[in-house]
Amino acid sequence: IRARYRHFVVDEYQDVSPLQHRLLELWFGDRNDVCVVGDPHQAIHSYAGARADYLLDFVADHPGAKRIDLVRNYRSTPEIVQLANEVLVNRMTPEEPIYQALGDDASEASAVAMWIESRHAAGIPWSEIAVWYRINAQAAQLETALAERSIPYLVKGSERFYDRGEVRRSLDALARLAADEPGADPLRAFDRILAAQGWSAIAPDGEGDVRQRWESLQALHDLTVSVVDDGTRTLEELAAVFSRRAATQEAPVGDGVTLATLHASKGLEWDVVA
Repeated sequence: IRARYRHFVVDEYQDVSPLQHRLLELWFGDRNDVCVVGDPHQAIHSYAGARADYLLDFVADHPGAKRIDLVRNYRSTPEIVQLANEVLVNRMTPEEPIYQALGDDASEASAVAMWIESRHAAGIPWSEIAVWYRINAQAAQLETALAERSIPYLVKGSERFYDRGEVRRSLDALARLAADEPGADPLRAFDRILAAQGWSAIAPDGEGDVRQRWESLQALHDLTVSVVDDGTRTLEELAAVFSRRAATQEAPVGDGVTLATLHASKGLEWDVVA
């Protein structure tokens, strides 16, 4: 390893375990081309033996190392930053966050769905509401609760939109058909392609993978409706639109509440989050 690599960069260093720390030190050897990045307040793997002091003591353990503090938050409002800082030191806030404990997962999901309904009734679009959870298994109860109230929703995974199998197959078929019938009606022709992949205008009763595949195809349909309304007139033009968007990973945004793990939500923003 030492002979192969000269520079080392380790992210999320606050979650390094003793075994990982020992391995990294062996890799580093006597090198000083090392950069570690982390935040002790985001340490979440202590249950697996992770220790934030490896990050905090890095300068002391590596003479000559320089500590650089990044203290400005560019993504959050001052109110969110203030609340986060106050929570870290266990101080009361002028406007305390709402906390509700419920007896089981089904009750929790039902309460979240009712709260979402109230936010939408207050004027928040479905697409500006999200529910975050720790692991994907927690989505099932939420999907059921939202479906029972006819609340539209989208399940966001870690896989990029244009890398999904049903999306790739649909766009490949679109490109072939555009080459054969460039002047075809774009919406009708593409809807036939989507239908061959399992799409219908009505959401399926199933959850999990079945629902996620339908959401992907529905998003393709909705975007097609939008670009046709904006002036796209041929299948060839539609194929070009999707080609440009896929090249820049510009995924369509569906009109529904987003369900996502905390990890999958990184870098994204909503007006309201449960």
